[in-house]
Amino acid sequence: QAANLRILREQFESVSDLLFIFINYIFKQEFDFLVISDTDKQYSRNQEAVLKAVAFIKKNYHDKDISLQRVAAEVALSHYYFSHIFKDELKITFIEYLTKVRMDASAKLLKNRNLNVNQIAYAVGYQDPNYFSKVFKRYMKTSPIEYRNNILRKGIEKQIITA
Repeated sequence: QAANLRILREQFESVSDLLFIFINYIFKQEFDFLVISDTDKQYSRNQEAVLKAVAFIKKNYHDKDISLQRVAAEVALSHYYFSHIFKDELKITFIEYLTKVRMDASAKLLKNRNLNVNQIAYAVGYQDPNYFSKVFKRYMKTSPIEYRNNILRKGIEKQIITA
């Protein structure tokens, strides 16, 4: 009889837990709007806009005409407001983020010996290869050529070690 009581108690607790989850789900669906403030809604809209902007930048970083104004228009915000929320969310400016994306892409492209630095500059959205090299050196603390040579040297060293 004690075993039957224990089983009944466990079943009751399971049903009780399920009911609790169900009631919370219904409450959340029906009454969340009472709890979420306008500030919270604005914050989540801002996050959504920045996420959409980041995706757009990652997809279009190679476009020489990408700009703060163009990305702001893409997420339907003024460039002034967009610039503000972008920095608030990511803790870096739009230009710093675009540069980061472009430099990361160029670092990957430099692994390909068939591409020269000028081609890589154009491929990541820079129209002036000299300016690209200057930005690359400032960002990566080494020139594109030195970066490529270091990658190739490390690759050869790795091949020698594993051989």
